Amino acid sequence: MATTPLAEAYRQFDAHAGTWASISSAQAGTRVVRWTDALARLGLPRGSRIAILLPDGIDAVCIDQAALALACVPVPLHAIDNPESIAYILGDSDAALLVAASDAQWRAIASVPLSHTFERTAGYPSSMDGFVPATRPPSKPAASASSVA
Repeated sequence: MATTPLAEAYRQFDAHAGTWASISSAQAGTRVVRWTDALARLGLPRGSRIAILLPDGIDAVCIDQAALALACVPVPLHAIDNPESIAYILGDSDAALLVAASDAQWRAIASVPLSHTFERTAGYPSSMDGFVPATRPPSKPAASASSVA
């Protein structure tokens, strides 16, 4: 990576264009830095769990790396799992933040009644209202969680 930052490091299919897109180490690093900056602005304490509900791909990799850079714990979720299972995992893992691919995913998960009572660590949300959906890293550092989307 250090010797060839502009060489292809990742390849991902772009469904909109119908082609494969190359991503260099430098480009991936820029994405990780943008996500790290956005997540840092949330002020989550070290060890906070960040749930990642994205399809496999470069965005999931970069958010995972950003969470680790902030000493947080990534909680990977299966993008095709059902809302009930995801809601259960969010509660059981004590996730402080959810990064989702779409508002529709978020609404489906948020509509699930929480039938389980979980003890929460101080500072974590006590309901699904505390989770924040996001779809992509901001072009500028985010001022709040809602501007990450």
